[in-house]
Amino acid sequence: MNKAKLKVSFLIAIVLVFSATIIFCYSKSNMKSETKTIQPSPLVNNQKDADTIEVPNEKIYHELELHENIPKTCSFDEVDSIVNEGMKRYEIDGRNIISTDDYVSDILNSNYDSDSLEIKSYIYHMMLNSIDYFDTAEGKMTYALNMEYPIDLEFQTNIPLKTSYENESQFNKSTAEYYVSDMKIRRIDSQTKEYTEQVCAQRVEFTVGDNDRFILLDNGESVRVSRNDLTNLGVSGNSCLFPQTYAFLYLTDFDKWELSKVVEFLGRKCIEIRGENNDEFVMYIDINTGIMLKLERYKNGVITGYIKVDSISIDNNVEVKQFDSSLYKEKTDFYPQ
Repeated sequence: MNKAKLKVSFLIAIVLVFSATIIFCYSKSNMKSETKTIQPSPLVNNQKDADTIEVPNEKIYHELELHENIPKTCSFDEVDSIVNEGMKRYEIDGRNIISTDDYVSDILNSNYDSDSLEIKSYIYHMMLNSIDYFDTAEGKMTYALNMEYPIDLEFQTNIPLKTSYENESQFNKSTAEYYVSDMKIRRIDSQTKEYTEQVCAQRVEFTVGDNDRFILLDNGESVRVSRNDLTNLGVSGNSCLFPQTYAFLYLTDFDKWELSKVVEFLGRKCIEIRGENNDEFVMYIDINTGIMLKLERYKNGVITGYIKVDSISIDNNVEVKQFDSSLYKEKTDFYPQ
């Protein structure tokens, strides 16, 4: 694949990521998947925009749900019912937040074994719901699952203020910038200095148990119930800051991975995870937030791809870079004659 084709494919992928709300991913056991995107209407489901719902002021801590390694089996209508009930539960209980103190203490004091169901369930939960455990973050990272075309990223996000920024570059040259504010995403072409604008997907929140996030349909296909990414970022949001996709891909079968050791990485306490899912993999997961700071994939002992955060600051004073329309021209001619 040449660089031009790669960039086109990458931009299409970013648009799809930004457009998604709740995604039901149907996948065969060989991981080749067909994906259908469903956007529940707040009117149809009797739910207002999640930002307008009055949820409890004080945090309601839920009990950690221990993982069931054999997913429940049900019909698609039953999955839809689970999500709809989750919307109602969100209005009463807020998000599915747990108290992290005891689990962090057990990890740091090595009060677990490599196959601890409780600690594994905790890490799985944190990756599926990391956006509930931090407010702001900024940093730099490299996304190189295709090692021939690594993507370097700079990111900033403030979830409560709903503002984010991402700078994407390849081969030491900036290719695009993304500004998120006022419920809009603006993409800047770094070469032409033109920008396109789209509205952020409306937040539709739901509160369901972790065992209801990955379900088998009665026809043998699987369903991933994915949450909105509240950062509204592309690669950095969906790989590092909110790694629910990688929890689905690598951790749903607890028999295929283990807790290796605690490591300090970029000043953060992380749990190292080692496992096998077609290929061998190693992950570093921040134990306080669920943010994924590193992923390496290996085949026959040789690294084949990686995601690596190079620097990160969490819940410190982050001044998110703001869009300045005077510096750019809006692109309106999408289909030139």
